[in-house]
Amino acid sequence: MVFKSKDDRPPLILDFMKGRECLWNMKSEYTNTIAGKNALQEVVHWLNFPKLTVEKVKLKIGTIRISCAAELLG
Repeated sequence: MVFKSKDDRPPLILDFMKGRECLWNMKSEYTNTIAGKNALQEVVHWLNFPKLTVEKVKLKIGTIRISCAAELLG
């Protein structure tokens, strides 16, 4: 997928998302709000990959969330 890292550093997408709590904090505004939708559009624009869509970004954020939860549960 687009966001894979070649080493142990977190993918750039995580750095970008740090300041956009509505994308990762389920108790925040989350993606159903205007802020969330605007933040998703910012991610798509910032990454500037061909054929990247808001839906693909939302799926990847979900994948990252699931991976983190699996790591924490060990």
